[in-house]
Amino acid sequence: MCGGTIVTVSIVNYIQDNINWTLGFAIPCVSMMFALIIFLVGTKTYRHSVLEDKGPFVRIGQVIVALMRRRQQGNTYAAEGAAKKISDEQVEEAKGVLRLLPIWVTCLIYAVVFAQSSTFAVKQGFTMDRLIVGNFEVPSAALQSFSSISVVAFIPIYDRILVPIVRKFTGIHSGLTLLQRIGVGMVISMISMIVAALVEMKRLDTAREFGLIDKPNLTIPMSWWWLIP
Repeated sequence: MCGGTIVTVSIVNYIQDNINWTLGFAIPCVSMMFALIIFLVGTKTYRHSVLEDKGPFVRIGQVIVALMRRRQQGNTYAAEGAAKKISDEQVEEAKGVLRLLPIWVTCLIYAVVFAQSSTFAVKQGFTMDRLIVGNFEVPSAALQSFSSISVVAFIPIYDRILVPIVRKFTGIHSGLTLLQRIGVGMVISMISMIVAALVEMKRLDTAREFGLIDKPNLTIPMSWWWLIP
């Protein structure tokens, strides 16, 4: 997936900016067509599992409805009858979902941080010096590829170096539990936002120095490499 992202935001964006937007959209369209054909060809070889009569959301919904009826009607015969239809497994499923809500709400903030690389960072790059060799100018949207490149580069470091080291201290095979990894990711996100704020302060100071405030079509004499961290 990261490889496809790198190709799309680098090569395809360059084609859209410098050659033709129609060709830039046609390439992903044709690629998706071939991917769909390959997917359909292998349909007969795919494994499938038979779903239960009731999906997980239906079972959780039944628990919530039963609890609401019991609260509204008290310990009436109808409320007790509805509660008896709910198994202990369904109740535990509902409790598990409720326990996940605080984590889910916290991860919403991370989504805001993650979106900066494909929104505000692209606008920043559009105003900065993106020349690398001669007159070759990197498309501002291509800066998103560095997020995927960093993921691909960091995976072997994390898996082969960091996990064995952390495993010695925690005794956990994966190094950290899933919740601990989420917490570490939140800390790294905070650090990345601090770095992003410092870069933006530097960009604005440079724009003020050269009188380029509120002139988005002019290039600020500041290299786009500042955005890579």
